[in-house]
Amino acid sequence: MDHLWYFWHNQISTEDVKKNAIWLPDYQADIIAQPIPGIENNASDITFDYDRNTLWVIVNKPSLLIELDLDLNLLRSVTLQGFEDTEAVAYIGDGMFAIGDERSQTVVLCKITENTQQLDKKKLKQLSINLDGYNNKGLEGIAIDPITNTIFLARER
Repeated sequence: MDHLWYFWHNQISTEDVKKNAIWLPDYQADIIAQPIPGIENNASDITFDYDRNTLWVIVNKPSLLIELDLDLNLLRSVTLQGFEDTEAVAYIGDGMFAIGDERSQTVVLCKITENTQQLDKKKLKQLSINLDGYNNKGLEGIAIDPITNTIFLARER
């Protein structure tokens, strides 16, 4: 059904709409399938830290946050203790992050400084949410609207 909607919407959109939009059919990736240093597998999400001009990748097994520069060079790794299934990360601003832990259905708020090497979930602020997730079908994504300070959550399926 999604493909049908997409095809229909693509057909009825005017050229003016396409020119003034981020038109994904015209999108081309600059980098395709480049390995990320420090991550063998299980990378789950990525966020842009606009204060440091770096990228943060969350890994779910083992639970890690990996900081990269914009050329994908490894800057550091932050160990996440007490997390069960880290699937999502979003940068909030001023060193603050929201981390989604799928199996426990929690959003964890944390501050990462230059000296942060590990984060212990028990010592961090947490928001428990009930998305009726079960087993491995819960929280999969987080996005932050910095203008309204709204947190958006995405659930698998």
